[in-house]
Amino acid sequence: MPPDVLARAGEPFFTTKAAGSGTGLGLYVARGSVEQLGGRLRLASPGSGTTAIIDLPRDVIASREVT
Repeated sequence: MPPDVLARAGEPFFTTKAAGSGTGLGLYVARGSVEQLGGRLRLASPGSGTTAIIDLPRDVIASREVT
């Protein structure tokens, strides 16, 4: 992602897709969900491709493990 797009990624209704090809809510909803769990969603675009990194507190991860 170019820096200008990376800066806006996650804003509600922001998309780089053609009209009718997306709502621009995917990253917005994902970030909100992660933040409700006490975590954060980061995006990194070092040159080729973009990586989404989700950090969650250990207690949230441990309480959600399936046994």
